[in-house]
Amino acid sequence: MKKSPQILLLLAICMSSCINLFAQNQEENSLQHNFGIKAGWSQGLIYDQHTSPLLYQANMANIGLSYHREADLFFEVALRMRIGSNQSKAHGKRVATIYDPADIYGNIDSYEVEANPTISMMNADLRLRLLWSLNEQHRVGASLNVNQIMAGLGAGTWHYSQLDVAPEYQFTHQTDRADFHAAFSLPIAAVVVRPNWSHDASLPDVINYWWGFVKTNTQFTSLHQFFNPSLRLGTNWHLENGHDIGLNYFTSWRSYSNPIPMRMFEQGIEVAYFF
Repeated sequence: MKKSPQILLLLAICMSSCINLFAQNQEENSLQHNFGIKAGWSQGLIYDQHTSPLLYQANMANIGLSYHREADLFFEVALRMRIGSNQSKAHGKRVATIYDPADIYGNIDSYEVEANPTISMMNADLRLRLLWSLNEQHRVGASLNVNQIMAGLGAGTWHYSQLDVAPEYQFTHQTDRADFHAAFSLPIAAVVVRPNWSHDASLPDVINYWWGFVKTNTQFTSLHQFFNPSLRLGTNWHLENGHDIGLNYFTSWRSYSNPIPMRMFEQGIEVAYFF
């Protein structure tokens, strides 16, 4: 994908400009700083016709860290990591028998391998958000999101990477003791890396296998091929010591049609502590 570096550079310049604007804005506004620790559980469904005709279900434990500043211009950076199992919904755990090539006497050795064991899914998300306040309840802005997934799918390891930029809207209702918030985002452009048709990332003129994988499987896409809405709902309760505890629900749907359709659904809950 020849245009990817230029597109990524343009995105980086735009985000840098927004951050500079944010830094200047803070000189004129009172700030509220918050660090957050989050833990929870999430469930996902993966259907990728590239790799397997089966529907896979993931159950994962989550842990996350976040930092945000409250002002007329809201800034947040958040990291969420997940680890768990990814099994065929129809068959669950399976055992595969691997046969070695026959030796000179015709003897064949074999051994059993557990396909998609208990730990067969690792997922990481990094999110950067900038939101402008319209009033006390409504904010609009944009987010830059990076997602990396590695999972057992079929008889091998499945990789998926995504970098996207998304407009975002957030509604907040505050009271003296708690606040409720809801945020919705929809990426309008993304760079996606996923397995190709041949399941082989090697190229005749590329020595490094990983770089061959990236070079042959990276595509820039937008709404005509890529649809990835996400919704987050949550409530934070204010403690007497000035800290907050929260309960959040998040869900997302991902559909990508290039070159063979892939569908992913995820939802989860998490408990958060802000200090």
